[in-house]
Amino acid sequence: MTQSGVVKYGAGLLILYYCFAALTWRAMSAVLSSTPPKGLLDGLALLACKGAIWVLPAALMARAVLHEPVAPSLGMTRRGEPARYWKASAIGFAFLAIVAGLQGMINGWPQNAAIPILPGLVLAAVNATIEEVSFRGFILRQLAKRAPFWRANLFQSLLFILVHWPGWFAHGPRWEILPMSIGLLLLALVLGWITRLTGSVWLAVVVHTINNLVASRLSGAT
Repeated sequence: MTQSGVVKYGAGLLILYYCFAALTWRAMSAVLSSTPPKGLLDGLALLACKGAIWVLPAALMARAVLHEPVAPSLGMTRRGEPARYWKASAIGFAFLAIVAGLQGMINGWPQNAAIPILPGLVLAAVNATIEEVSFRGFILRQLAKRAPFWRANLFQSLLFILVHWPGWFAHGPRWEILPMSIGLLLLALVLGWITRLTGSVWLAVVVHTINNLVASRLSGAT
């Protein structure tokens, strides 16, 4: 197979993977929306389904089709120089500080400090791990083999927005979807940058987890 043939083959596999996982997850989400999770165990069960739909096919593709070790192919091995971790940490937490500040000014700050944080932290961490392994670990890594990094990073960020849109539009078109999409685009770009600097998804998982946790607490502030 020629080099262009390899590129087209790999791109086709990525498209097939994304379409399968996105459509399957959205179909399952629609079915499960009638019985939303009522607690930590229900939330973890739902996320286990999400992991099976997103992470398992990526692992199977890496091993059986691409003939790559699973952990490195999904960005789960730790690599990179310490200086790059410090740079990535500074970028990630600067982004979080800006987002938290803006959301706090717009939505206000939580008044009830007794709101349980542990269940939300656990669910946010598991969800972030699934999404980072799928998008920044697998999709971005494969795209970056076939295109310049920032083009690949932008493309995976747009895919990340696209997979969130059905859930947002399920409640009807709202003007809030535009700023939500811009915010998600910036988050995905930053997470991709962090993954490139560190060579793994784990710092991106930390930043993603904190971002989701802060967003969930501030969105309900009064």
